Amino acid sequence: MALRKASSINITDARYIFKTSSTTKSISAEEEGFWKMTTKGTIEALTIVDENEEPVKVSIKGIWEIGKNYLGIYCESNYDGSIYLIADRRTGKLYTYPDNAAIPSEYNKGVDLRAIEANGTLYLPGNYNHRDNKDYRKSYFVEVDVKAQTSTRCTPDALDANYFVPGNDGLLAFGEHEGAYRSGIFIMSPDKSLKKMENVFCFADKDSNLYIIRRNNNEDAISIYRIFLQGDTIGESFICKYSCEPNSYFLYWYELQDRKCFPINEANGNTLIITKGGVLEFNGRELVAIDLDDSILNMFKNNEVIPQYKYLIPRDNVFIQQESENTFIMRHLDLQTYEITHKELELFSTSDYTLVEKPSVSHQNIIYSCIRHSDSHVVSFMMDFNGKRTEISDSESSFSVVNFIMLN
Repeated sequence: MALRKASSINITDARYIFKTSSTTKSISAEEEGFWKMTTKGTIEALTIVDENEEPVKVSIKGIWEIGKNYLGIYCESNYDGSIYLIADRRTGKLYTYPDNAAIPSEYNKGVDLRAIEANGTLYLPGNYNHRDNKDYRKSYFVEVDVKAQTSTRCTPDALDANYFVPGNDGLLAFGEHEGAYRSGIFIMSPDKSLKKMENVFCFADKDSNLYIIRRNNNEDAISIYRIFLQGDTIGESFICKYSCEPNSYFLYWYELQDRKCFPINEANGNTLIITKGGVLEFNGRELVAIDLDDSILNMFKNNEVIPQYKYLIPRDNVFIQQESENTFIMRHLDLQTYEITHKELELFSTSDYTLVEKPSVSHQNIIYSCIRHSDSHVVSFMMDFNGKRTEISDSESSFSVVNFIMLN
């Protein structure tokens, strides 16, 4: 449902936005909600306004990232009920959220949002319960033109598309399962014709070129092929081969069963192939094994280096590990050398503060909330890898920061 008169949300001057949530029952409705830290350093409430810049009476309940360019917004209105919108991250302009697209599981009990951007096009998982979905058991994807406010189903009604990879030339790859190795995948051309491929996994590089990877018959090796459109025909061309030791775990990438086996390294633009035996790096011409110690390899296998619902490893990865009540180890993964740098940081003085919210990592910063002993205020902080601490909020009420999105 659209929100009447809604035109934009006031995020054009925001460095970041965050949600406050009560740590007790003393917080007021006015204090619990979404806020922004402006480029001038002031904290202001997020508001939705009409074309005349007048506030629209609505309560913002949820905000999530949709790719690099948009935000999803869930709000409630006494007049319009539950409403979902899409906001342009740069301008704050609001658009209607497509009713045939899914929303995060936090808001609709069961669908994970995996927004995919390729060639300037946004793809979202389909809404199982939409009136045009002929089989609610089948997963599908929709192609969304946010500004034109149109969305079109782009996978066939009769086939499941849990696994979905858009490519160049209008090619789409999809399969029934995440991993899609044993069940096979379909490559669909712009004219909707399909080519099924067995025992392969398909992935896209940073430029949305499609590739398949397959285990070579009768030899301990894997090969990569480029998928392309030649006229009306879907073709493949051999790119490279990687030979392994007999029965090497490098041969078993597909047993991880997740598209995140093929994330893109933002630092150099290469695609990583995460296997049970290690990590291979593909630069478009060859496959090279990366020498990683077991702790870093396990981080890759457990998806610790890849943000939820994303398939890009950020240039500056930061991970945290608690050592004591107020001391955390921050680990920085250098994506050029694949080496880890450790730094011990004291988040606060235990004589002055007590932690009230478990720290989290967002955009290479630790976000945490403490109660200050001197006045019982709950104070939320952001600390970077170099130990620089920035105060996000300071309130007499017991609220803490629970959701954080960096904008500028």
